[in-house]
Amino acid sequence: MSDEAKSPDIIEDLRLLEPPGEGVLSPWLIAVIAVVTIAVVALVIWLIQHKRQAQAAAVPAVPPAELARERLAAVQALMEVETQEAFVVELSAILRHYLEGQFQLQAPRVSTEEFLYLAGYSEQLSDEAKRKLGDFLIECDRVKFALAELKLPAMQQLYDTVDGFVEETANRQVEPSLEEVATS
Repeated sequence: MSDEAKSPDIIEDLRLLEPPGEGVLSPWLIAVIAVVTIAVVALVIWLIQHKRQAQAAAVPAVPPAELARERLAAVQALMEVETQEAFVVELSAILRHYLEGQFQLQAPRVSTEEFLYLAGYSEQLSDEAKRKLGDFLIECDRVKFALAELKLPAMQQLYDTVDGFVEETANRQVEPSLEEVATS
């Protein structure tokens, strides 16, 4: 047979081009590659989380009293008879968020009755403070839910109650609760 007549698909040399086993990854090598890959991914995730925590720690948290003061300054614009409901809603929210930030009380997420019940067990607040807060929140609820009318002097008194409470309690150190002591 001549070279020209040979089919290009016919292999004359039937020897294997590579010996068996060479060029194929061994199970040990595959396992080592997998472990190294997992370790690298875990390291990258840890570094990202560590960087985020460091950035969060670098940004100082605004004290609850400072936030309350800023919001109180803004709510004064609502101190008009026509906007009494919006004024009372915002004033109540300011106080509730302050209580949560300063004393770790769940004030924003509970009803007035639930809050007063929880506050009764709080050692962070004096009996006088609990009474004032109760009177304040009940008066706010009267305006919000019973549509009671609130005159300008009464609005000023509610504002002064919140402002005075923030000023009186801004420098108090929060004592850890029993739950926090038990878990630490």
